[in-house]
Amino acid sequence: MNINFRFLAHSLPAARSLPALCMTLHTILAFSNAALCQTNPSTTAQTVNRDKDPQLQQTVKWLGLESRDAGQDFEKLRSNPHVAASLLVAQLHPILRKAYYPDHRTKDSQHVICCLRALRYLTGITFSAKTNEKLSDDEKQFLDFKTEMHDTNPEHKLHFFGVWMSRDAEFVAPEDTQKRIIDQWRKWQHDFGGTFQYSPTKKPSDAMDDWYWYG
Repeated sequence: MNINFRFLAHSLPAARSLPALCMTLHTILAFSNAALCQTNPSTTAQTVNRDKDPQLQQTVKWLGLESRDAGQDFEKLRSNPHVAASLLVAQLHPILRKAYYPDHRTKDSQHVICCLRALRYLTGITFSAKTNEKLSDDEKQFLDFKTEMHDTNPEHKLHFFGVWMSRDAEFVAPEDTQKRIIDQWRKWQHDFGGTFQYSPTKKPSDAMDDWYWYG
């Protein structure tokens, strides 16, 4: 849309009464908003496409909450990765900081952690962030690393969750770390969610080491 803002601006002096001036300003703002919407059509298209895929919405809504292998749901998500990523990011929220052992997981923890795993599988990305809280020794071991435990991590940025492999226990970071990671995902979704390059080359079941252990 090409808008003659110079013409609109020149109309301001002609608006001699207060109601006319308000009407003129309202017109300029309306045209400005229309122009801004058109500069980012992918965002609008992403919302429309997302709303038109109820099956994918249901898959994301119940992700991690059913007993079946999450990899089966990841297969559905990879069929439409850009819309799936948008839906997954929208599900993220802080959960209780603790170690979730297999018999003591909550629906909330299962869902959020599974959404993070799905995002990592679809995008190949994981985010980390610092905390202002004091960590236990176990939290340091299972959250304070870059790509594998005990590696060099001078900034001490934590993952949202990390898994104690031998116990299949999911350690969840302090809330301030969680919020910072969620903010990074939201920014990523805003900037790249509609254009990122789809990365998985393997089925989820064949690439479990790439998405299961931390995120």
